[in-house]
Amino acid sequence: MPRESFTTGPEYWTFMDRAREKLDERDMPSTRMLLALNRSSEVVKNTLESQVHKKYGLTWQGFKFLFVLWVTGELEPHRTAELTYLRRATVSSLANALEGRLLITKRPSDSDGRSVILAITGAGAELIENVLREQQDKLSQWASPLTATEQQILVLLLEKLLSGQR
Repeated sequence: MPRESFTTGPEYWTFMDRAREKLDERDMPSTRMLLALNRSSEVVKNTLESQVHKKYGLTWQGFKFLFVLWVTGELEPHRTAELTYLRRATVSSLANALEGRLLITKRPSDSDGRSVILAITGAGAELIENVLREQQDKLSQWASPLTATEQQILVLLLEKLLSGQR
């Protein structure tokens, strides 16, 4: 594939060439892998946020927050923070904003009087389902240069990398 056709533009490849010049070659394959993973993640995240989430009044963080509650049901804020990789303060701020939009509810925790339980509302579930349908269309377009088999291989490789970090 010609370098100019890469979706992030030729500046990405120039950046990689400069990094290769400055780094010890033995470290370059893992560094290149990390930079490619990070760049891919950022491109997808930014595309989804600007082309899908924004229409629904969500940020990437707000999407992750609602998605986690949609999948898991009720959660305490500290557990929501762990599952979304967000700071507790961010979870608190998002919870207030999403509660104000009637997308989630907060109720006192039965086990800890100082904590609350977060839950997605019917309106929140409907919103996240709409976002997910539209997001899936964008993700399918983004992944289309890969065959179904290549996509499966990539998932297996990424899961293998992640399993080594537990």
